[in-house]
Amino acid sequence: MSYKTESKKERISRIVNDVYYSKPKSQQYALIGIAIAVIALIISASVIAQYGLADNEDPVINDTDDLAIPADTIDSGTTDMPSDSSKIIPPEVPDQSSEYENITYPNNPFLMPPAESGPEFVTVNGRSFELSDNGFVPFGANYVDYNTFSLNPFYSSRGYYTYSILDEFNEEETRIHFRLAKQSGANTIRMFITMNPIISEQAERDSSVIDSIEISDKSQWDKFFDYTGIDKIDKIVDIADENEIKLIFTPLSAEEGVPDWWFFDSLTDERTLKAEELIYRYLADRYQNEEAIMSWSMINEPVAPFVIVDDEHVKLWNEWIERKYENQENLESVWDDFGKSTVTINSYDFAEEALVKPEYYVYYNGFVDFDNVEKVVSNGEEISYIKDGKGKRIWSSTIFIADNNAMFLSQDDVSTDKEFTIFLNKEEWGSLLPPDNVNSGSQRLADYQKFREYLASRWTERMSNAVREEDSNHLVTVGLVQYSTYLHPFSHPSEYAGFNANNIGKYFDYISIHAYMTDIFENRNDFMNFVIQFISESSHGKPVVVEEFGEIFTVDTDENEYIIFTSSGTADFNNLFVESTIGSANGWIVWSLFDFDYHLNDVIISTESGIYTKLGQMTEWGEKFISYSNSIA
Repeated sequence: MSYKTESKKERISRIVNDVYYSKPKSQQYALIGIAIAVIALIISASVIAQYGLADNEDPVINDTDDLAIPADTIDSGTTDMPSDSSKIIPPEVPDQSSEYENITYPNNPFLMPPAESGPEFVTVNGRSFELSDNGFVPFGANYVDYNTFSLNPFYSSRGYYTYSILDEFNEEETRIHFRLAKQSGANTIRMFITMNPIISEQAERDSSVIDSIEISDKSQWDKFFDYTGIDKIDKIVDIADENEIKLIFTPLSAEEGVPDWWFFDSLTDERTLKAEELIYRYLADRYQNEEAIMSWSMINEPVAPFVIVDDEHVKLWNEWIERKYENQENLESVWDDFGKSTVTINSYDFAEEALVKPEYYVYYNGFVDFDNVEKVVSNGEEISYIKDGKGKRIWSSTIFIADNNAMFLSQDDVSTDKEFTIFLNKEEWGSLLPPDNVNSGSQRLADYQKFREYLASRWTERMSNAVREEDSNHLVTVGLVQYSTYLHPFSHPSEYAGFNANNIGKYFDYISIHAYMTDIFENRNDFMNFVIQFISESSHGKPVVVEEFGEIFTVDTDENEYIIFTSSGTADFNNLFVESTIGSANGWIVWSLFDFDYHLNDVIISTESGIYTKLGQMTEWGEKFISYSNSIA
């Protein structure tokens, strides 16, 4: 470009580049120094000109009429100021603000105005949390509004009522409850985000909605969500911010229902996995700049299913075996029970899932071809069968075959202690059975537990990556149930959760554990020894937050056993828990902010584990909580 044809703006840009940006760093710094000196000289000259000071002259008073001090108070023989200081009037400063309104600053750190401070988020530094460059200890409670409860859609057959999170959200009550939390010294509240209230009715009913969404295209996300529910989450975030309380959000709560097509507890059904990923991405993207949020605790107490749940589960299990052993010969050398002709199923395996679908439970044995079944025995008695018009065998009304690899158990059969043994004609490489749910100590069982850990790692990696790709500001964790470690005593192999911090901790910013004293432990000291070991094993150099803790016992109601919190000793136990874990844990979130009730078949079981009673009165544990918040948080 010819210099003659340059615009004024282009000419200035070229000169700045030639004079400054084209020079080495050392010369740039020198130029900056020269520029600052020149600016200082110009400012000095301006001051001199403003107040009439000439070079080499002392400042003198030429006209007393211009002084703020009355002339008659001036005595040439004294320098004393007048005693009445009220007469001293500061000189007026000309208003020059308009001259600076449109000033633009060059890209020079010495001339840039101070940057405004951005949002501040909780961060991790080694085994500690930080907030605003200070240490931060999450200390608070889990929160549900005890005034709202409804029949749980998954446990309706047992008359089990749970508390509403979003469907019956009350903004004013929530605001009052958060103020009470703040008064107790809590700096952190954990809340669940339930699924159906944030999913559109069409998406709940019709799986084609999630099937049609391309997750990489954010413009398609809106059709999956219900903004009535989302707006309530917005309000919760605002309320937390008003009270300077940090939120731990746990999405994917099923307490208020899931879509009709949702494959409950599946870590392998792609449609369900896609929906979970979309929920994580949407929430992370929407709230990525909210200071009130501390972290995403992605799911509550996840468990890798012990029971085979779908075709993909079967496929992945056999592929995992093939990768490990490569061929049948290697497998047979370590599996003493390879080629076994039976698989035993206990009704224990179905208990939780049967509550999800109270009419029946589908036991999906994709690895079992029922055309290869010789017989089925229940509690020692062989079950007779008939063949339908297509030649499929149907076993009575208790067990019947819907297709070649699905078995249904009725609710009555699940609720009683029954055992079903399926006698097979043959087991083959590529269609291997999982182990029986018994503590056999077999290599098959050991391999299957490792496979469950593989499923857990596969899920955690995918979902944590989804959150981080949308939100780089908030921490990521998962609330690990105490059955997530081999340190815990087990009655059945299926009790082991498979989500083990030794395998999935690398995907988290910090580790979250849940720990409840139950009657499986001999005493409180026995339990606390377990908790301390659990924390130590799980940490791997990262902070550990006890995200739920308390003491619970089992009671018998209407011939069913229910776990409840008891009022006796709650304060003493929680005091022991905190005292015992100081030095190993880095945060404590107690269950819960308020006392509340469980409603079971018209039986009300009160639980007194809160910082406050349902009337908002401070409990004995609440008083201890305040003292801890003053010394720990």
